[in-house]
Amino acid sequence: MAADAELLSSHEHREFNSFQLSHCIVSDLPKPDHLHTMQIGMLVHVQKWIFYFMRTPERLDKYNGIRLSVPAYHDLTPKNMSDEEVSQWNGKEMNKMSRYLGGVVTQSL
Repeated sequence: MAADAELLSSHEHREFNSFQLSHCIVSDLPKPDHLHTMQIGMLVHVQKWIFYFMRTPERLDKYNGIRLSVPAYHDLTPKNMSDEEVSQWNGKEMNKMSRYLGGVVTQSL
């Protein structure tokens, strides 16, 4: 009863929870990979910075040409659209893009 009073005092409501019916330990459930989440967030900012840095048409065209010419290798699939034409990236695409981003930027400069 003291635990219920403490929960109510901190504006926590004790209601139905679907984990109460399952026979699992909640702390053993899969959790998001925080390092992967941080990498995706940083890559979004790096990509915006690259587009701003290469805002002259010659640089951006050269960057897109080199990026689109990266051949398929292991799990990298060849791309058919430039980065700014992609409306939404998923985590797997961002992870694959991060593998060759530095090389493409270096070659385009």
